[in-house]
Amino acid sequence: AVSVSTNITVLPGGPGFLTLYPGNGVQPVTSNISFSGKKVRANASFVYLATDGTGGFKVFNGSASATGLVVDVNGYFR
Repeated sequence: AVSVSTNITVLPGGPGFLTLYPGNGVQPVTSNISFSGKKVRANASFVYLATDGTGGFKVFNGSASATGLVVDVNGYFR
């Protein structure tokens, strides 16, 4: 698989953003989801996977608070 189709659900402790990107890639300057306060948010997103054979992705938490994350993968692309 080259990328996955996901539904991201965030359970934030405060305002911030999350960025999902390939495990062996460089973190992009754009986010997949932004949130404020302690409100649960969800967003659909396509995430490219690592090209080194591991097939993984990383998550950067741009929040000063602890943030819960649920990632549902509902499809993939080859």
